[in-house]
Amino acid sequence: MPNSFEVQGVVHSIGETTEYGSNGFTKREFVVKLTGENENPRYPNHIALELIKDNCAIMDSYDVGDEIQALFNLSGRLCSGNGQQEKCFTSFAGLAYLVSIR
Repeated sequence: MPNSFEVQGVVHSIGETTEYGSNGFTKREFVVKLTGENENPRYPNHIALELIKDNCAIMDSYDVGDEIQALFNLSGRLCSGNGQQEKCFTSFAGLAYLVSIR
């Protein structure tokens, strides 16, 4: 079971919804510049989050510059195939909610 985390920040960029494969799997990435008392504005942290499937439309309600709070799942997997070196893929996905902070 993935771990859930919450962040607060300003929407830095919003990507387009992209379809992968022939089964209709979709993904949409967006970047949040973290804010809050533990963040140093001189050295901002930017994180990329992703929405999958039906959740891709959630970002239609937001614009660059909006301050949001997001709950997301952190998961990862190892992949090694075709004689390639093992690689770790980390995913920040599966938002349970995304709310504007005004």
